[in-house]
Amino acid sequence: VVVNGLMRKSSRPSRDCVRCVAEGLVKMFPASLEDQGIDGQKMGTGYDSLLRQLENRIENLSRGKRLSAPEAEESRPQRKSSKSSYGCLNWQLQLSGEGDIHDANESKEWMKREAHKATKDLDLSRAMELSTATYGDQRAYINSVNPIHSARDVKEEWPLLFHKPLFYAHVKALLGKNMLETFTEGLKLCTALLVRHFAKSSNRELLFWSVQAEEAEKRGEAMAKEKVLLPQLACYFKEKTEILVQVLEEGNSITDQLPSLPCTPMVVAVGSIFSRSCLVVVEQEILFDEPVDFHEAACLLFCAYYVLNMVYPRDVEATLEFIQRQICGINPAKGSKRDSYKRGLVHPKILRLMKDVK
Repeated sequence: VVVNGLMRKSSRPSRDCVRCVAEGLVKMFPASLEDQGIDGQKMGTGYDSLLRQLENRIENLSRGKRLSAPEAEESRPQRKSSKSSYGCLNWQLQLSGEGDIHDANESKEWMKREAHKATKDLDLSRAMELSTATYGDQRAYINSVNPIHSARDVKEEWPLLFHKPLFYAHVKALLGKNMLETFTEGLKLCTALLVRHFAKSSNRELLFWSVQAEEAEKRGEAMAKEKVLLPQLACYFKEKTEILVQVLEEGNSITDQLPSLPCTPMVVAVGSIFSRSCLVVVEQEILFDEPVDFHEAACLLFCAYYVLNMVYPRDVEATLEFIQRQICGINPAKGSKRDSYKRGLVHPKILRLMKDVK
C-alpha cells in the first residue's frame, strides 16, 4: 500500500522521498518497525530494514528499472580520513604548537627509551602522562595519508602505545569508552541469547564451537561460551573465520608463522583459544608482547581497527560490525566502517539476525 502510494506520485520515487516515508512510519510504529539490537536500543537510523524493503518493492514493481543515477547511489566519501574517523570522538586533535614541538620530541624519545625496559621496570605513571600529552601527535602519525604508516611503523615510532595500559587509555580517549569493561559486559549480554539461537542451526562449524565451549565449561573454563562467540558469529554470517582467528598446534612458534598470516588484524592462539596464549597480529606484526586470554585478545583485535585507522575487510565485515554495534555500543546514526559500504547503514546480515533472534 505504501509503495503503491509512492509510485502513484512518481514511477521512480527518489531515495530521499522513500527514506522520509520509512523514517515517518518507524516514528509512528517504533515497537513493530524500528531496527533494534539485543538490548532494545535503536540500531543505526532505526529504519534501515524498512527502507530496504520499500526500495526492493519499488524495484520489483518497476520491473528491474533502476533509480536514476544521481539518486541510486549517494556520493560516498572515499578519503581515508572520512572513512576511518567513523565512530571516534577524538580522531584527530590539534598538534603540538611550535613552542611545544621540542617538548613533544623529547617526550617521544623518552618513551622510546622506556619501551626497551622490562614491563616491571617501566615508569608507568610518567609514561601515561607523556602518552596523554602526545595523543594528538600519535593520532597525526597514525592518520597520515601521505605517507600511510604501517602497524610496524607505528610500533617503531610509538612503541609504548602497545603497552596495554597505555593502549587502553588511548582507546578511551579515541572512543570515549573503557573498552575492556564495555566489551566484557556486552559480550555477556549477547552470548546467552545467541547461544540459544545458534543451537538451532545445522551448521557443522557452529556446532563444533558449541561443543568446544561445553567441553571447556566442564573443565571449569570461565566465559567459555563468550570466548567462542567471535568465531561463531563469523560462521553464522558465512564469513572467513580464519581471517579473525587462527589456532596453532602446541609447540609451534607464532613468530615462525607470521609471514603466512593475513595482513588484517587477527587473534593467533597456541593450542586452544581457551589457553592464555593468544596474541594480536596486525599486518604480520605482533602488537602486544604479552599473551592474553582469548576474550581480551578479541577486544584488542577490535580496538586495533580504530586505533590503527583501518576499515573492516569485506570477508569479516558483518562480524566486526556486530561487535561494534551490539557488543561495544558504537552505533553512529550515519556512515560505516565497512570497506564495501553501500546503501543503508546497518549490515543486512545483522538486521536479519536481530529479526530471527526476536
